[in-house]
Amino acid sequence: MPLKDCHKAMLYHELSKLSKAGFTITAATAAARDSKPPASQRRFLEELQDGVEAGKTLSEAADATSANLTPLEISVLKAAEEGGKIAEGFAHLARYYEMREKAARQIRAGLLYPALLLHLAVILPALPKAVLSRDFQGQAICVAAILAGIYLLLGIGYIMIRALSKKAARLAVIDGILRATPFVGRVRHAFALTRFCEVLHMHLLSGSGPVKAIGSAAQASASGRILASCQQHVLPAVKTGNPAGPVLVANGGRDFPPAFARGYSTGEESGGLDEEIQRWSITFADQAERAIQRMSAGLPRLIYLLVLILVIWQIFNMANMFYFEPIQNLIDKL
Repeated sequence: MPLKDCHKAMLYHELSKLSKAGFTITAATAAARDSKPPASQRRFLEELQDGVEAGKTLSEAADATSANLTPLEISVLKAAEEGGKIAEGFAHLARYYEMREKAARQIRAGLLYPALLLHLAVILPALPKAVLSRDFQGQAICVAAILAGIYLLLGIGYIMIRALSKKAARLAVIDGILRATPFVGRVRHAFALTRFCEVLHMHLLSGSGPVKAIGSAAQASASGRILASCQQHVLPAVKTGNPAGPVLVANGGRDFPPAFARGYSTGEESGGLDEEIQRWSITFADQAERAIQRMSAGLPRLIYLLVLILVIWQIFNMANMFYFEPIQNLIDKL
């Protein structure tokens, strides 16, 4: 059973706290289960504990659970286990999913009032029509049909965005299209860069080589453009023994911000790349939060515009029904 972001944040926080205190994975999962978490969380902990006790690594056991963990989670857990930084790995994931959950709450809060207005804009104009025409059933059917059409369009749009987002994780063209989409594009790119830096930082802490670290970070970013840029340009240079910084600088801001590329390059030269990537991870997380805030402010305005158009249409419809049609009927009788 897939876990919600809030559940993941809570679980990873608890496991990080227990691991930092010296608990083994099996002891940490057992202690977390003793706190009587909800059924979905308890099942994840049980499957994780059973997998580790069966001889699987932490990442293998996590990947085998029914929680459908993301490549980000598997990559971070694998790097954390290999480098002996399990508590830090869980802490990375806890921070990331806390950020995602906070972003989701902001979006829901921003859309609540516009959604209410949209329903009122459909329902209220139908009331005087129903009273004057005495056709309450007909008006109720009309309102239900309009709302059903709106729900259908929103549902189709949501499904399309979800499907495109999955394809955009591997296809640079689709990722580029979504990145250019108003509201959504900036949020997606900021989260992709956050995932890239979180996984890269975890691999650097664990002592992974640059090829493995950058490759894993690109896969976990869920951005087709970042993945293509790393596979086509960055990784070939690193595999031949060259630093990645100059290649990122040469990217010219197409996939990685120029400031990030410069910081990466100087971090490589100074030997402080892990600290530089940690700083950028926090920076991109802040950018994602600001992008969410802008989207939360912008989407309601778009819905206000749609409500205004709908209200104007209803006004003209009522004017036609109660003013122009009677005049036309009177003219026809003359």
